[in-house]
Amino acid sequence: ELRALWDDKAAEGFHCSAFPKGHVPTDYERWWTAEEPYAVSYCMHYEPYVIMRKASVPAYDERFRGYGMNKISHIMEVAAAGSSFLVLPKVFITALEHARSAAWRHAFGPQRDPSHTLRLAYVMGAFKRDLLLRYGHTALGGMLAREASSGHTALGGVLAQEASSGHTGGML
Repeated sequence: ELRALWDDKAAEGFHCSAFPKGHVPTDYERWWTAEEPYAVSYCMHYEPYVIMRKASVPAYDERFRGYGMNKISHIMEVAAAGSSFLVLPKVFITALEHARSAAWRHAFGPQRDPSHTLRLAYVMGAFKRDLLLRYGHTALGGMLAREASSGHTALGGVLAQEASSGHTGGML
């Protein structure tokens, strides 16, 4: 039944059409036919739903309050801490569409507060620097160190892309 909905474009991975870079590693075409779990590599902005031992899960960073970047930053830290990502075939969750929250409208809606976007960029830059200090320059395959050395430690246009697409979210 799910495959029929997918084929008819009545179901999709959570916000895949609005924010595809958050879901590329999952490789849904592979997921549909996989019989065994398969490993995927973390990439910046990946935001899968995860199953982990409670003791291994880092706390969400409370600096990401309101709406935006909390899940992306959390998964980034999970990856920086050395976790592997396995995609489980034939395992999925569903979510019903719902109206945009007031917090989303404040962050990304037509009347969005530009100071929120700036605050998120600042917080993300500080968060990435903290990850470098906590996990070292090899964290995330050196991605953070390369960003730091290039002077590019904020969001690289992701907030602008999300604001224009109306998305920040998770996945199927």
